[in-house]
Amino acid sequence: MRLYRWLDSRLNLKPVERTLLDEPIPGGASWIYVFGSVTLFLFLLQAITGMFLAVYYAPTPDHAYDSIRFVETEVLFGAFVRGLHHWGASAMVVAIGLHMLQAFLYGAYKPPREVMWMVGVVLFLLVMTFAFTGYLLPWDQTAYWATQIGINMVGTIPVIGDFMMRVMRGGDTLGALTLSRFFAIHVLFLPGILVGLIGLHLFILRRVGPAGPWTDERSSLTKETFYPRQVYMDAVMIGVVFVSSLMVCLRVLGRAGLDLSFDDVQRRYMPWI
Repeated sequence: MRLYRWLDSRLNLKPVERTLLDEPIPGGASWIYVFGSVTLFLFLLQAITGMFLAVYYAPTPDHAYDSIRFVETEVLFGAFVRGLHHWGASAMVVAIGLHMLQAFLYGAYKPPREVMWMVGVVLFLLVMTFAFTGYLLPWDQTAYWATQIGINMVGTIPVIGDFMMRVMRGGDTLGALTLSRFFAIHVLFLPGILVGLIGLHLFILRRVGPAGPWTDERSSLTKETFYPRQVYMDAVMIGVVFVSSLMVCLRVLGRAGLDLSFDDVQRRYMPWI
């Protein structure tokens, strides 16, 4: 609190606090509103784990798979970080799908929220593109043939299908250019675009307000601010999702025979302790 008061005296944070926390919620706080915050949290989780993975990843056909195996078997907590990135991606797809469903049912596509809805649809498509481009990066048999099928599906689009297929592959076959392009799109282009659109999405949300329940009667019953009840609900759900991702990751790694116990880590990486 002392730090906050010191920053507030110099940066005038009170208006920002009111803007972020005092937003009225039509119909009151509800568990159904949590999916947007969960999706944002999972994106941050993907960004953090992805940065650590990119430190060791080599985007070349000769070294991509070996670099993944090196992360899983030699890097301290590497298998855990990669597992969290993998399962976090699946959770993010589910979360944004539920968020889109909730927004659709509550009429977020109706005036005056059409622009916010369109930005949300583009964000949904970008998340799907994230999942598609990231799937190739391990460069194993599953990733190779799944990407081949996905690119061939793109090739069936009338008129522009062949052109898009050649652009995605970087030539006539899946190879080094394909891998490097998918890596660049996954870690450079998509994150920058996504961050910008998330900022735009939140800006529009603050301007037009969230869509209330699907009945006007229920929407007008009560209105309360985002803080404290909705913040609490969002935090609880984020914690549940994070812990669930951790448990799934550890369970899968345990079945794969990867020991993540502290004793093993101490013996292998910190023998001086």
